[in-house]
Amino acid sequence: MAATSFDSTLSNLAELDLNLNNIATIAASSFANLASLQELRLNNNSLATIAATQLTGLTKLTYIGLAFNKINKLSKAFSALANLHVIDLSYN
Repeated sequence: MAATSFDSTLSNLAELDLNLNNIATIAASSFANLASLQELRLNNNSLATIAATQLTGLTKLTYIGLAFNKINKLSKAFSALANLHVIDLSYN
């Protein structure tokens, strides 16, 4: 994702599927306006790193799918996500 964020009109969105979008990077705070998001699917992209700043504001997130990417670095990415129960990092 380029240096952008999701609009605040999507603040009630519960699930977001961004699978198979050739996403290589996520800008800091891209998801900050998605306060109600519970499931985020980023499988089958080209992500190499995930940092906490990229997941800012996702306090209700319970599931994140990051399978089939190129992830080799998780810089305390999930430390602030208290409700997160499932992290799928398979095939990285």
